[in-house]
Amino acid sequence: MGCILDKTFFDNFHQRYNETVKLNYGDNPSLKKISFGKDGVISSNIYSAILAYNLFEKEAVGRILTNFGLVLGNEKFPNEYLVKKLMKQVKEKEFGFQNSVLVFGPPNLEIILDKKAPEGLAFKIKDNLPPIFSPQLVSGNNKKKFKNLDEIGMPIFDEGGDKTLYVRGGGLLKLCESEHKDLYCWDSNLNKEDENIKLVVFVD
Repeated sequence: MGCILDKTFFDNFHQRYNETVKLNYGDNPSLKKISFGKDGVISSNIYSAILAYNLFEKEAVGRILTNFGLVLGNEKFPNEYLVKKLMKQVKEKEFGFQNSVLVFGPPNLEIILDKKAPEGLAFKIKDNLPPIFSPQLVSGNNKKKFKNLDEIGMPIFDEGGDKTLYVRGGGLLKLCESEHKDLYCWDSNLNKEDENIKLVVFVD
């Protein structure tokens, strides 16, 4: 079994994170909506959480556990500008939709500066890992029950389940697991700090 890194590591990492935001991202305020605790990231917005994930990965500190992602649907709204940017990359990489939505986890994405974007930030799809196709995350499955997740982290629907999927259609939405293990694909505000967004790092 692995162990969670201690608070001293995360205090020092937070300093390195802030230095990266200042040097590489013009001290963008949307990358400062992140809070660290003794176990890792305890709340964040999507932008900050993805940047933190990539810095953890770059430092190769251990296994990184996350509970969030982005869901790209086949509609323009919400987040029209970011949808267009991601759609362009999806087409260039020939991912396609296959009658489902695309789920991007933190390993799939990088944060880039973009003056035209609402927060001055956008997402770049990495080359080494394609997104997940998910027919489950469509509005027709809103409030369906499930007990377990499949091998790629999507709900296995079960009328007797004790967890609920909350999902609506749209262009670009946040996907997050709550403390009660419900799944939410609902919030279009990517800049809001969310206490349900977590990153925990384990070392063997």
